[in-house]
Amino acid sequence: MKVIGDKTTDREAYIPGPIRPEILDVLTGRRPYPRSEQVAAEVAARRAAAKEKLDRERARHAELLHSDDRLVVHLVELHAPDNTHSWPVCQGCDHEGYESEPPSWPCRTWSLLAEEVQR
Repeated sequence: MKVIGDKTTDREAYIPGPIRPEILDVLTGRRPYPRSEQVAAEVAARRAAAKEKLDRERARHAELLHSDDRLVVHLVELHAPDNTHSWPVCQGCDHEGYESEPPSWPCRTWSLLAEEVQR
């Protein structure tokens, strides 16, 4: 099987790149094709872990809002999550460019602040 071919002459064998290594292993027969139940379980586990992490970050954010240090409170308020998108974005970080996606929350600034402030 030809993995990457010429689009004009090898239409059946042409696979546009880039291809993730695990997909390439399935296509070349080095790894069996995963069952849909297995993939669904892996996706559900990853989503649950991401939701759990985000819940911990939100709880830490709420905790930092009640800090005695006014600078910490102002920075935490500035870098608060905005939930109007399909994923939480940081209200305080600037976009990288006109067509860039909004920065995800928790951002680097918030993560560093949460890490450095004593609980």
